[in-house]
Amino acid sequence: MSDGLETKNKSKNKMTAIAVIVIIVIAVVGVAAWQLSIKKSATKQTTQTASFIVPPTNNLTIIGANGNELFLNQTSMEKLLDKGNLTSYTGYGGLESSGGVMESYGSYTGVPVLNLLKLVGGISSGETLTITCTDGYSMVYTYQQVYGTGYVAYNNVTGSQVNATAPFNLVLAYYYNGTAFSSDVGPLRIVLLGTGSSGGLLTEGHFWCKLVDTIEVTGSIENWQFVFQGTTTNLTTPMAAYLADFNHFPQTYTDKTGNVWKGVALYQLIYDNIVNGGSSNASLANGYTIKVIGTNGYVVFTSTEINSNPDSIIVASELNGAVLPSPYWPITLVGSGVSSTQMIEGIYLFQIIPNPT
Repeated sequence: MSDGLETKNKSKNKMTAIAVIVIIVIAVVGVAAWQLSIKKSATKQTTQTASFIVPPTNNLTIIGANGNELFLNQTSMEKLLDKGNLTSYTGYGGLESSGGVMESYGSYTGVPVLNLLKLVGGISSGETLTITCTDGYSMVYTYQQVYGTGYVAYNNVTGSQVNATAPFNLVLAYYYNGTAFSSDVGPLRIVLLGTGSSGGLLTEGHFWCKLVDTIEVTGSIENWQFVFQGTTTNLTTPMAAYLADFNHFPQTYTDKTGNVWKGVALYQLIYDNIVNGGSSNASLANGYTIKVIGTNGYVVFTSTEINSNPDSIIVASELNGAVLPSPYWPITLVGSGVSSTQMIEGIYLFQIIPNPT
């Protein structure tokens, strides 16, 4: 009886020992698996965070006022972000086109332009900023605009003009709603994002440069504007709005002495006036005349003269690749459809007068 009981106890002890070993092994394996899971989770989280701040493949040249150039690509920009020399920024914004269409509202991530300029000496009062893009488009920003002021703002739901109560943030963006831009927009785009109570507002579309290639601090350019008296209201057109047309719809004219003038067709400015609500199509249905007034007088054209050859009457702002000198500055009337006596200089006012019904 004792031998049987002893054998039974030995067998029971052996099974207990095996069970303890199995439990220990399971525990060790479980701890190792848990540690591996934590390690993988941490690695995954780090990767997700890094992929969000790292810009896509890009090439960017930044030129300072002193002529110093800095070339950045994806690798060098990533290093600057990782080392804290640059800080990524996320905010909301969108644009309103010249035709009143609201576009591209959402979340944008990128680097504030002011932070990029610090890499080449910053920007000083009186200097301007020129953005150049691979598709040939360019835009000039005043010192105040670089710091976020001087923009017209619009409600992102109604599209109506509102007052921005806080500066905007001019940003070189590389993500839109968390993903890289499409090839026709990016990889880099200049955007205007709201800060504080200005978050969520729209700004004029010509400031939103696609396919950005170069950011350059440039010399002082005196700001200017002209007034377009329409049939509905008077529109004040700033230099930046004119330059948007200049970049999108450039017209050139070479005069008899070989000088090359560059500007915007008068026809385009009249179209802008209509689109932006300065005049109604109904009021111009029977035709119109337009009076162009400058420092040396005025000239009148009929709608028939303008429509018969739209590109023959040009409102120029450049002469031989440079800003117009005095007395032509800021814009002068030239073109194959403009005689020497019709060459109005220093234009500051356009008046559109509908024909009587």
